[in-house]
Amino acid sequence: MLAMKAVRQRNNASGELLNLFDEFRRTVNICVAIGLKERVSSLKALSSRAYPHLDKNFLGYYRVCAISTAAGILRNYRRTHRANSFPAKIGDLTEPAVEVI
Repeated sequence: MLAMKAVRQRNNASGELLNLFDEFRRTVNICVAIGLKERVSSLKALSSRAYPHLDKNFLGYYRVCAISTAAGILRNYRRTHRANSFPAKIGDLTEPAVEVI
């Protein structure tokens, strides 16, 4: 049996923070779609292709972090696709990476 230690925190997130999480999720989804369309999964190739398509009002380091997250998703998808003879399913990132309760 694997022991796991977890800490649950209760936090009432502001509407501004929830909007930021939603914007980050949508940005990652855009980057994943561009990566699938262009057939790239490396961070450098994805950033050069996706960065111009992202919202300019979204802070630069959030854009870079979203591209990095999407590159990780694409890399895992490609690895799974190569390891299995059947195609792996890829879905949009539907929930924020940080759960706010």
